[in-house]
Amino acid sequence: MADNSEYLYAVNSFPVSEYKVTKRDLRAHGITKPSFIMDVSWPRLVQFYLPASSICQEFRPNFIHVAKEIKHRSFYTPVEFHVVSCLVHRALCEDFEVEGVPHLVAFKAGTTKGKVLLREHDNTIDINHVSDELDILLKTSDEEHRIPRPEHHDIAISKNVHFPQYQQQFDYNDAFLSLYHTLNTNIHQGNKPVSTERRLAFIEWMDLLYWTLPSYWDVHQLITDIRSNMRAVVLSSDNLKEILERHGPPTMAWSESCHGVNDKEEYICGLWKLFHIISVGVAEQHQRVLGEKSRISMRHIAFVYQYFVQHFVVGEEFQKEFLEKFENCAYDRCSRLEPYRLTSASWQQLALWLWELHNGLSVELLKQRYPDATKKQINWIQWPAPSVCPDCWQSEDLWIEDNIYSYLKQVYWPKDVQNARWVVLDKFHENKTDTNASRVYGIAPLLIFTMCILSVWYFIINKWKFKKSGRYKKEDCCQTGSIAY
Repeated sequence: MADNSEYLYAVNSFPVSEYKVTKRDLRAHGITKPSFIMDVSWPRLVQFYLPASSICQEFRPNFIHVAKEIKHRSFYTPVEFHVVSCLVHRALCEDFEVEGVPHLVAFKAGTTKGKVLLREHDNTIDINHVSDELDILLKTSDEEHRIPRPEHHDIAISKNVHFPQYQQQFDYNDAFLSLYHTLNTNIHQGNKPVSTERRLAFIEWMDLLYWTLPSYWDVHQLITDIRSNMRAVVLSSDNLKEILERHGPPTMAWSESCHGVNDKEEYICGLWKLFHIISVGVAEQHQRVLGEKSRISMRHIAFVYQYFVQHFVVGEEFQKEFLEKFENCAYDRCSRLEPYRLTSASWQQLALWLWELHNGLSVELLKQRYPDATKKQINWIQWPAPSVCPDCWQSEDLWIEDNIYSYLKQVYWPKDVQNARWVVLDKFHENKTDTNASRVYGIAPLLIFTMCILSVWYFIINKWKFKKSGRYKKEDCCQTGSIAY
């Protein structure tokens, strides 16, 4: 394992990712192209450098600054920034014909062919030049501050009030922050490897996030990094924390719509937002998923939610209530979430079921805290309120399904056209973490095929030897004579 003296960006370099490959990775997988080259979902800017070079050392602050600015100002397009130490990865630098450092290569989305970028005379790079080469749009500084913050609400329990027109970016950050908190505190139990059951639940959850969340959301950089290094992530909490250091949320505080009595309530609020974003993503993006169809059925996805809450969610009260409702098929879960759905409207049932469950648990929590709560207060705690979405409610207790989903989509899904991308899910997902298992499952069909070929060859050789010996002629003769006699 190389130490930090061989790297310039190993620490305090977010959002720049240092490319590291352990000797164990090389033994297991051989020398292959890095994932940031082969994964063409997003634009990428890659720097090749030498840690001892004074020019590279001087360039480091500027490169990190440019990365932060582009990450913050890019329009609906996650941009990845990677660096490669030529001291450690000499062969890779030779493949890219690196003659001088720092050496910059820009990769547009959808291609593995990069273009070399030149630095300015003062050893800097221009943000607009980088954005042009990556084919991305950047917001101006004025556009970054046009969206106002929502007003503060006095009642802490009312975490369900949303402002669809200008709240979405805060909802996304709340969801990101709760996911980040879960990954940082509750995936590993100590520094031991994750158990098999928890490992499979974690893999399923990360795959679900990968194909359901909006494609432009910066959280994809974190998800991709974890999925690409899943075996190392589940082996040690240090490996996971190293990735988390590279991909933090934009801010480390929940928005005012999630302000509660304590951090646990704010965490649960952000978690609900993440759940709703995923559920809308299931309805909007399921047609872009190829491969194992059973893993994109609503029933399977509901169980992925269950296993995530069971193994990883922080908060015993929320855990207990969610799992109890799930196991008791509350809100008609067992019949409305069929394994396969054919219409677009039926794919909305997961989002609607989660919405009902969220409202139901909020009402129960209100009644526990305030046993004397009035009917008006109970109706007020449910969302969306009639004043926010008058078309969602036919009466106080009767809601209109299509309008509720339209509201959920308006709140949790981007209005703009997104980059179309296809995702392929495999059937045997355990092989993402178990190299030996994947090797066995890959060799088994070859062994069976080889045995079949050898059996056929053995049969043909024996038949040829039998004919050559002439024994079949003697047997035919004797059999013919006996019949004649």
